[in-house]
Parts: sequence; C-alpha cells; structure tokens
Amino acid sequence: PHYVDFIKKKALLEKNPQLSDMFNYIIVDEFQDTNKLQLDFLILLARHKNITVVGDINQSIYRFRGAYKDNLVIFKRAFNIDDNSIFNLTKSYRSSNKILRVAHKLIAYNYDNLSDVFSVENVHGIEGGPVEVYELKNAQEEARKIAEIVLKEQKEGVPLEEICIMFRAHQYGVVIKKV
Repeated sequence: PHYVDFIKKKALLEKNPQLSDMFNYIIVDEFQDTNKLQLDFLILLARHKNITVVGDINQSIYRFRGAYKDNLVIFKRAFNIDDNSIFNLTKSYRSSNKILRVAHKLIAYNYDNLSDVFSVENVHGIEGGPVEVYELKNAQEEARKIAEIVLKEQKEGVPLEEICIMFRAHQYGVVIKKV
C-alpha cells in the first residue's frame, strides 16, 4: 500500500509537474532511510531545487525495507550538490566519546573512501565508561540482560528516571516490559 501511494503520486507529478509549484520549501528528515521510489518522487517534487535533506548514512537501519544506499549520491547528482553545501554535524548530545570512537571505528568499514568518514564528539566532552558487548541467543535473553543491567544501575544509585532503554522495534519493547 505504501509503495502504491508513492507510485500514484510520482505518476501524478510526472503528468502535472506544475503541482510542485505549490511548495516553497521541502525538507526531508531521516533521508538515509528513503528508498529509490521516494527519491525519484522528491526529484520531481523539488524541480526548483528548493529542498533540504537531513540524514546520516551511518544510521540507515531500513535497508531491509528498501532504503537505498546510493540515494545520497543520486541526490547530490540530481541537485548539483557540491561538498561546500554539505554540513557535517560533529557534535553528539546522545553518546559519550567512548561510544562515538567505537562507532567510528566500526562505521569506517562501510566506506570505500575513508576521507568521507568524520569523527563525532560529545558536545559536553563526556568521556563515558567502557563499551560492553554481549552476544545473546534471542530477545528473551536480551531482555533478561537489560533487566540485570537496570537493577545493577539502581543498586549503584542511578534513579530510574535517568535510565533509558532504546530498542529498534516495538516487539522488543514488549519483551523487555514483560521481563
């Protein structure tokens, strides 16, 4: 259904390009998760080059749903974007420097050109504790480990309102809540 809607909208714009005149500005967030059909639609919609995209190809998690890895390259070509028009956000409010350095080392393997990989630092200079990695069998084991970590943090005096559990899909949250 989702793709059918985009196919219809794309066809409408192809037949009636003047419809794009209705939009002064177009802003796309989470651009790294767009698929090829969505990019083709955006190219038609922003024929006046009145578009800004925000995204981080390092954070693309929807390749299994069709997020297209070459969309940024195609976007840059379609809109004549040069390197001076790209702004890298090199500060993070979310993660400590230790996490950011580990992530940087892992992400570097995704690039053919290492100069495209840039470092990110915590905006407040928070160094953080060591990164811990756990290999677990399934979602139930993951939930058990999360509960174990939360209890340990509580015993060390960390209030519950300062603990955040992030998960990728709703079904993981259900399992975690049960545990």
